[in-house]
Amino acid sequence: MKFKNFITVLLCIFFIATGCDSDKKQPVEFSTQTEAEQSYEQLQSSQTDPLEIVNKVLEAASFSESFDGSADGLSKHRLGKRRTMMKANSVSFTYNSNTGYWTLDADTTENGVNFSLFYKVRYTPRGLFGLATELTDRMEYETHVNVNGVVVDSSEGALGDSVDVTLDYSENYDIQSDEPFVTNTNFITITGSTSASSEFSVAQLTATASYNYDVHALKIFGPFNDAEDEPEYPESGSIHFTVDYSVTAPELSGSYFIEGTITFDGDNTATLEYGGFTFILNLDDGTVTPV
Repeated sequence: MKFKNFITVLLCIFFIATGCDSDKKQPVEFSTQTEAEQSYEQLQSSQTDPLEIVNKVLEAASFSESFDGSADGLSKHRLGKRRTMMKANSVSFTYNSNTGYWTLDADTTENGVNFSLFYKVRYTPRGLFGLATELTDRMEYETHVNVNGVVVDSSEGALGDSVDVTLDYSENYDIQSDEPFVTNTNFITITGSTSASSEFSVAQLTATASYNYDVHALKIFGPFNDAEDEPEYPESGSIHFTVDYSVTAPELSGSYFIEGTITFDGDNTATLEYGGFTFILNLDDGTVTPV
């Protein structure tokens, strides 16, 4: 990856952040609604789309239909681009019949960067070997990914010779359905959170960031509806998020903390509370309209 592209990716990760110490801080409240709107629009290029958060969690529900109990199956169906972890230096993939959890623990190092992945999943009810059955109506899972190391620059005109990087990403979700979601995926309720933190240093610049999304009692239309061309929106529920970042560099230093709540209305709009003001959020194109 070219150095400039790498910096761009890091900045994208950086500007969606929520602080680990956010409960000790007072979030920004803007003096005008226009300022709040401009702030949210600036975050949109790097902020995770609210529907993306929901759909990402729902991938776990579809996983229950196709998981074959193998490490390759776990990699292919749930971990997506993390399939390279299956070629890791160290891989542990086990099932604990006492707890009902399948657990994957993997570590690898590539080009001076260390990658580690922890993942566990449990189905209820489950079969003899812990796999989902046609009666399964609940899935609990947790994942944690860590990346750290020094990325060496081999291009010209870069800000420095290397970038020190630390990234942490985690998910913890409980997915339930009124009926077995292996055969009926309507009315899934999701609770849990997605969070990440990042820190990188390059030349004389150091940036730290983190983000957190809390999803509460989110009831959605079936994600595997036969009418694939029909948009599907959360029926109810909310996502609370916080954004926190800081930069230290010559002529470029500062910090920022803000929080917001997205409440779904059952159609292609949601109510956005952000920076002390309220907006209508269009889930199709991401635009916001002052209330």
